[in-house]
Amino acid sequence: MSTVKGFSSRQRAWFLLRDNGECQFHEFNGSEWVRCRSTDKIEVHHILPRGWWLRHVPETYPINGPHNGICLCRYCHMKVHPDMIETFHYYRDKGVFGSVFEKRSHLCSIGVPYWNTIWDWLFHLRVSKLIRMFKEPYPGDCHSEKKKKGKA
Repeated sequence: MSTVKGFSSRQRAWFLLRDNGECQFHEFNGSEWVRCRSTDKIEVHHILPRGWWLRHVPETYPINGPHNGICLCRYCHMKVHPDMIETFHYYRDKGVFGSVFEKRSHLCSIGVPYWNTIWDWLFHLRVSKLIRMFKEPYPGDCHSEKKKKGKA
């Protein structure tokens, strides 16, 4: 199976600007939705994962597009990918990462999401609002641009 590269450094920088360098994770505390807002260890998260996209989404959906990325702090990112919590605990054992990604691939092949999908709809709503407010143009798929230039 082919692989799809992640966001380029220019795209990650765009997401960080759009999201003000803050975690966009929201959680219900029993009476209201509260946003994390952490600025520590911010990561750009694919709302719809690349591995899932390869098997279940038409190629016309831009996996590295502006509507599929959101900034999360490492702690909140782990809530979306709970399989990584134990993996990072044992990060020195490189085989642990391989087994996690192998399990993810198997789940994708049978149509079972491997991530916690409970926040996906909220991420998409938040991203739509952020994009409406943010006026900087999104850098295109830099990986495709490099590939085209290499062939010329």
